[in-house]
Amino acid sequence: MNDIGANTTVFPVRNPTAKKFGETIFYLKKPLQIETKNQVLDDILALLTKLDLMTDEMGIRLSLDEALSNSIIHGNKRDPHKNITIEVFYEGNRWGIIFEDEGEGFVPKVIPDFNDPETLLAEGGRGVFLMHHYMDTVVYCGRGNVIELTKTVVKEKNS
Repeated sequence: MNDIGANTTVFPVRNPTAKKFGETIFYLKKPLQIETKNQVLDDILALLTKLDLMTDEMGIRLSLDEALSNSIIHGNKRDPHKNITIEVFYEGNRWGIIFEDEGEGFVPKVIPDFNDPETLLAEGGRGVFLMHHYMDTVVYCGRGNVIELTKTVVKEKNS
């Protein structure tokens, strides 16, 4: 994965800080484990649905699950004493979510291109690739222990 070749995707360098917008509608700061993450995800998805901000529930759930799982597993190394902070915010038809763990950070540089059959079964990077596929923006902030995902909901116009 060190060589940049035809079967890779390069992602930009992270931003120093997250760029929240609008109103915060969900905030949680507590230790989380893989076994407890689904209830938190269910609560967030229910809130987005209630506010009519949900599109492609499977893709959004998958993206949020990957970001939260990465925070638990790779960021906090499953330490039951380390917190994960989750903040959901929105303005109009655009919403975002920030996950912050207490880990050392992550710098995504190059991941396999999972659209290419030759790298379909490659180790590592699939979650990052999926987040980039389903969300409008995926930004790593600070030292890489913060990820911000955003989505704009396009409403169908009745003709």
